[in-house]
Amino acid sequence: MAQFSSGNQTRIKQGLIAKTPLEGWHYGPKEIVKKFHMYHCVAIEYSGEIYDIDNLRRAHLICMMKFITGDS
Repeated sequence: MAQFSSGNQTRIKQGLIAKTPLEGWHYGPKEIVKKFHMYHCVAIEYSGEIYDIDNLRRAHLICMMKFITGDS
């Protein structure tokens, strides 16, 4: 959970969702993302861990960046 701010770590431990990402941790040149976008290797509905960093896809950021900027 080290990738989350101390405030978000507290929220997660309380069973709440993490709020906005730290400055510089959002993507898109014209779009400000007000929440985390998490894409899981094993879907949560199939018992995938929610905040397990090993269950999160790295490539989704590249795909989402291309989608937001319109690059192909």
